[in-house]
Amino acid sequence: MIETVRLVLRPFTADDAQDFARMFADQGARKYTRYADDNSPAAIQQEFEQHFLQNPDTAFAITLKATQEMIGFFEFHDGGVMTYLLMPEYWRHGYMPEAGRAMVDYAFTQLDYQQIQGDYASVNGASGRVLAKMGLIDQGAQHEFTLDDGTRITVMSYKLTRAEWLARQK
Repeated sequence: MIETVRLVLRPFTADDAQDFARMFADQGARKYTRYADDNSPAAIQQEFEQHFLQNPDTAFAITLKATQEMIGFFEFHDGGVMTYLLMPEYWRHGYMPEAGRAMVDYAFTQLDYQQIQGDYASVNGASGRVLAKMGLIDQGAQHEFTLDDGTRITVMSYKLTRAEWLARQK
């Protein structure tokens, strides 16, 4: 469990299934995550049981400290790539940068990652601002792809190495 001023980040439990399903069913909230494709109840349940419950060291529920309400999640996958989601009603309150800064520290002190990375779709500039507030460094455009509706998306990236993180700790 990781605590910040206003949040508790903790591994998921089986009791989180209903809140997780509600959170994942919000297509707007997960539109630009790696989980954007299938939001059927069966797919959401499968993702929860086979991924989020099975990775307690890298997948965390974000909860409000005052109420224990689940408002999002934060995870590391592929050895240091982060994915996060926050319910829209909690956007623009500084929760995700707060959670992210704690998770950056956790990634380097507990997971022993040498580098962490956050990618975002250029049309979702708010996510890029969040990554900057977490302390990651802008790496610019990485690649492009086209959505089914014809929209061109540029994948942008932020990174932070262990050496860069350590230099900031002094």
